[in-house]
Amino acid sequence: LVTVYGHASSIEVQRGQKVKRGQEIALSGMSGTTDSPKLHFEVRKNSAPVDPSGYLE
Repeated sequence: LVTVYGHASSIEVQRGQKVKRGQEIALSGMSGTTDSPKLHFEVRKNSAPVDPSGYLE
């Protein structure tokens, strides 16, 4: 299981680091031609994107 984050202005954790519920892991950013801060979030299993709702509370 892999999580992917895009458009972040700052990543607050390291690859492979365990995180806890409520821990700040990234800050939204203004990359590309966006007019407001955004954060792209994706969950992948075996390299394929999956619905993240089963992993979130």
